[in-house]
Amino acid sequence: MAKKNILAAVFMACLLSLPLCAQQREIKCYISDPDMEGKTNIREKPGGKVVYRVDSHDDCYMLTAIVQPGGWWKIKNARLDRLMEDETITIPSSEVWIHRSVLGLRSVHDDGHFRILRTEPRADAPRAGIIRGFNELLRPLDLSPDGKWVKVSYEPFESDKLTGWIEVEWTADDRWYESGDGYGIPMLNVYTVSDEEVSLRADSGKGKQTSVLKKGKAYWMQVAKPADGWWEVVEDCAYDGFEAIQFSDYSWVPASSIRMRIISPDKKKTVPVYSAADGKTLSGDLKVGTEVHPLDLNFDDLPMVRIASTIQPGLTGWVNWECLSAAPAQTLAFADIAGTYETQDGQHRIVLRENGSGSHGLVGYYDSEFETYFVQGNWIYVYYVPMDEVAAYIKPTYIYDPDKKTLVDQDGATFYLQAKER
Repeated sequence: MAKKNILAAVFMACLLSLPLCAQQREIKCYISDPDMEGKTNIREKPGGKVVYRVDSHDDCYMLTAIVQPGGWWKIKNARLDRLMEDETITIPSSEVWIHRSVLGLRSVHDDGHFRILRTEPRADAPRAGIIRGFNELLRPLDLSPDGKWVKVSYEPFESDKLTGWIEVEWTADDRWYESGDGYGIPMLNVYTVSDEEVSLRADSGKGKQTSVLKKGKAYWMQVAKPADGWWEVVEDCAYDGFEAIQFSDYSWVPASSIRMRIISPDKKKTVPVYSAADGKTLSGDLKVGTEVHPLDLNFDDLPMVRIASTIQPGLTGWVNWECLSAAPAQTLAFADIAGTYETQDGQHRIVLRENGSGSHGLVGYYDSEFETYFVQGNWIYVYYVPMDEVAAYIKPTYIYDPDKKTLVDQDGATFYLQAKER
């Protein structure tokens, strides 16, 4: 009987210890008190005596919190790391507690993707919302048992508060963490030509309709940060030629509606398609001129774009972004567009030569020579930046109409072919 009692006691002790083990979940965060005028209290127990106070609006106090049930969390080792002074503060108390409502995390966007909140701590859970900004303040609420996901609340500007789970690796414990501001992140120029109207949304896959692109027309736009099969349009507009088509708000466009065209800077007939973004394992090739749907971006090793062929549904893989053009038309050669072009009043002249050089200026005055120009589809780029940046990113300088034999510049001026050049 005594032996049974001992075993029962051991069993109960193990059961009681399970929650304690589960509670030893730790997350790094910082103090971010909503009351910026006062001081943040650190207590000897939940709701107990105040043993330390910090001016959270003057500095960044980082800490490791041991997540507990309820709103009060224990500060590990009773230690604060003060960023600005580069010092560690150890509070002389056996235990110290802080309320989670004054703790903060920052969203991390180093790879240019917006972060998705999930309804549960797993990647395939339904989406609860999107952290649309960069370096956003998140309020930690809970931590998954494995410590890989943190439940947060997030209040977008002029929007309802969102609550959901985000991977801990996409958070930072520093108030001034610089993870990007939307500029300089990987982007693509793409176009749409659809047999049906394309509906753009204020959120990826849902939200209010912000615009409708007409069927049968070609629009081009700049996109970034794909999420769940949708790309965010970087500007609040698309372009019909150089004319801006304004949206009512920043928008998302489905990947199935946007396209790019395969080109070859090396003048080859096909380009390689790889099974992974490292560009090591070949999975097939695509003919120059083939249309594809861009699905994702990767700039960790090589500048690569994941694509799906529009004519070979089974062919999905990664191609170098130098091999993609946002021009709807088939790529023309220098010989196709070389010539002297003038405005209708005869005052402005553009000369494009078969060797890729050109000039632009007032008739009768000195013409400033461009270093070179190049062609993607019926779009002409003047060589202001390296070719590998232009292929999928920079806006064209002229649009060429092969039927009318005209050039249209970014100001809307039309230049008419006067004579062919060599």
